Amino acid sequence: MTTASQTVSTTAKPPAQVRVRSAARLNALTSAAKYIALILLAFTWIFPLYWMVTTALKDDPQIRTVPPV
Repeated sequence: MTTASQTVSTTAKPPAQVRVRSAARLNALTSAAKYIALILLAFTWIFPLYWMVTTALKDDPQIRTVPPV
């Protein structure tokens, strides 16, 4: 009967925890980028409405003054 010797590798593999942290960091950055884009998009839609309402509530001379009142 033959015997097979088993050798144990002494090289350390990178822990799975490092991969989990980098994946979590990537998810956090992706989420942050998404929310920044949504905030900018919301601003570009809401600002004209704000401008329209404030202009509608002003008198004609106030509308034409520079800088705006």
